[in-house]
Amino acid sequence: MLGDLKIWQKFTLIAVAFSLPIIALSYFLTLETNKTIEFTRTELEGTQVLRPLRKLAVDTAAHRDLAGAVLAGDVAFKADLDKRGNMIEADLNTLLINKVVNGTGEVLSVKEYFAAATLPLEAANRL
Repeated sequence: MLGDLKIWQKFTLIAVAFSLPIIALSYFLTLETNKTIEFTRTELEGTQVLRPLRKLAVDTAAHRDLAGAVLAGDVAFKADLDKRGNMIEADLNTLLINKVVNGTGEVLSVKEYFAAATLPLEAANRL
């Protein structure tokens, strides 16, 4: 069968035989890369909620330390305590303004998202 083919036809057949697996592997590599990119994109979207939460946690910890100092009698920290309280309010407002995408693709405010997440917990507590 191959004996009847000319040399250029044999080389063409060999080139096609070797290129088919390379094309198939390239296709599957592209699919997997796209899945990884999409997963990374959703992870980055998930951190949108965590950024203001981290700032809130830092400000809350600083407020706790300042409140401890003021309660211990050091009134020099009272202005810093009030300033940190205002920062916490700003952090909470920022957090409530942010939008998140829930599992169904619906865009919710963070307040709605956490309210929906606590519904099953509240139902379980009533049992």
